[in-house]
Amino acid sequence: MKSFDEKRTKEYTIQDNQYKFPYHYIPEYRKVGKHCFPVMERSLRWGFEYLAYMYAVLEKLYTVRPNSILDVGCGDGRLLSLIKSDCDHFHGLNKMKGIDISEKAIKLAGILNSEVEEVYHELDISDEKEEYDCVTCIETLEHIPDELLEGVICNLFRCVRAGGKVIISVPTINRPRSGKHFRHYSADVLLEELNSSQVRYQVESIEYIWKVNALKKYFRITDNRFLYLRFRALDNFLTKVNAKADEKSGAHMIVVLNKC
Repeated sequence: MKSFDEKRTKEYTIQDNQYKFPYHYIPEYRKVGKHCFPVMERSLRWGFEYLAYMYAVLEKLYTVRPNSILDVGCGDGRLLSLIKSDCDHFHGLNKMKGIDISEKAIKLAGILNSEVEEVYHELDISDEKEEYDCVTCIETLEHIPDELLEGVICNLFRCVRAGGKVIISVPTINRPRSGKHFRHYSADVLLEELNSSQVRYQVESIEYIWKVNALKKYFRITDNRFLYLRFRALDNFLTKVNAKADEKSGAHMIVVLNKC
């Protein structure tokens, strides 16, 4: 008798592939006063901004074309997941690793990326022993307490080989500091932290991503407590228009550094 694995059908495969995302957890009944109302969506306003800086980081990696990459503060593993799904640009990549000190984040990364679960590790960067062509640190430094920051920066550069790249993304001072962040950044603040850590580097590029409050008025109309509308063509247009910013308007800063 054939096992179930041997009898997988087209229908089963379709269902199985849908479990890449926990879609059953999206709809819910939400209580308002004495009444419950069915809700079929979640407000993901932040998603436009998130995609803007994540794909800006990917574009930087396209030019680096590393053979190995370490993602520090990988969280739920989204960056490495995007890299894994973009084989055309990363065909030379033979090693990638994501580390985070959050056990919950690493477990979630493994669940969401079961085909590459082994690349995610609950690990402090000080315990990482290998060197990589490229080290990424995306929206992570702002979560590091002041007294630990110098050590983290030193370890970022320790883990990249000579001539390799360190790519850092941080929120800027153009946006009010979040309660879960220790600080937001200007270019001067970040470079001062790098210099204080006495690492040897050259700045290759500094780029600002996503105009602050870019879609605030748009969301007031299309995403509020009474109405939820999506216009794909308009969403795409507004995202492209607002993705690139400058020093005075950018919500995020992406810095590419060469290790000397």
